[in-house]
Amino acid sequence: MKIVSEYPLFSIVPEWLIESKVSDNGLRVYATLCRFADKIDGSCWPSINTIAKRCHKSPSSVKRAIKELKDIGAIEVKARYLEDHAGQTSNLYIIKFNPAYTKSDTKPHIKDELGGSSNMEYELKSSNQSHIINTKTNKNEIYKALCDHLFQPKTKNEISGFNKVAKDLSEINATYDDVKNRIEIYRKKWANMTLTPFALSKNWTLLGEMFDQNKPKKMHDCKVKGHNWIDLDVIYYCQFCKSEKSK
Repeated sequence: MKIVSEYPLFSIVPEWLIESKVSDNGLRVYATLCRFADKIDGSCWPSINTIAKRCHKSPSSVKRAIKELKDIGAIEVKARYLEDHAGQTSNLYIIKFNPAYTKSDTKPHIKDELGGSSNMEYELKSSNQSHIINTKTNKNEIYKALCDHLFQPKTKNEISGFNKVAKDLSEINATYDDVKNRIEIYRKKWANMTLTPFALSKNWTLLGEMFDQNKPKKMHDCKVKGHNWIDLDVIYYCQFCKSEKSK
């Protein structure tokens, strides 16, 4: 049975951003980016035209808002390129969901446990705090995953492309297993389409959502979690392991 929420999809704009000096245009573009963003690492790749269409703004207004959001540390923006560097494609945006922010500042600051703000500026990290690892090491692991589950790059252009994608994915704290799982989902869902590192990168967020939706449900272990007995008047019946016991 498919459960459909009675509420429409929505984006939540954090209070620190609402209290900042960012424009209404910036708030709207931020909220639109949140609709595309990966729930764990905050990454997304919508084009300027797509963002403009979704929030009913002109492309030039979107570009100004993105610069504004980037300047206050609300998002990170990284350029992405087509295969063989034949041209630029949509940017990689990394949404910063939880940076501490003070209204009088133009850059986020660390807040101490008593609520005061430090004067020490800091570089914002990925919101995926559980995967903070050495970027160089992570890049090597991702490169290996691409080789293991796609193909071994042989030409100079192929090696360069693998390195570019491995670097981009390492910066959003992707892991070897993330790459492996998304490649498997891509081949399962789009078997007739050619899979390249750039195609994997471009569809990263969507593939992650598809993987989560296709995860097998964990079985209830009655030995660990106990039985869930249903009273059938004559006996008790466990809905999970089908065991019975008398009253």
